[in-house]
Amino acid sequence: METLEREGRLFTAYLLELENAIIGFFCEGEAVKLGTLALALPQRFLSPGQPASSLLIGYRSSNIARISAEYLANKTGKIAVASVFLRKDEDLEGGKAVLDLVKKLCPES
Repeated sequence: METLEREGRLFTAYLLELENAIIGFFCEGEAVKLGTLALALPQRFLSPGQPASSLLIGYRSSNIARISAEYLANKTGKIAVASVFLRKDEDLEGGKAVLDLVKKLCPES
C-alpha cells in the first residue's frame, strides 16, 4: 500500500502480484474502491498495431486506467488489471497522482 497527498486530497494504491499477472487498485481516499477497470498485455505478446489495453467497465478516468494498466504490464511483463476510482470525471490532478503512484509502486521485472 502506498499513499500520496495532493492539494489536500489523499490517494491510495494497492498492488496484488500473482505469478502471471498484476492487479492495481488506485483510489481517491483511504478506502479501497473498485473503479474503472482496464486490462493490458505486455507489448511482447502483441502484433504490431494491436491495441495494448482494453477498457473492461466504467467510463470515468478511462484513459488513466488504460495508461496505468499498460505501464504495469510493460514494466512487469505480466497481464495487468488496473482499477481507478477518482471522485471527479476528467480529473487532471487526480490522474497525475494516480500515475505517480503507479510509477512509485511498480516492481521492476
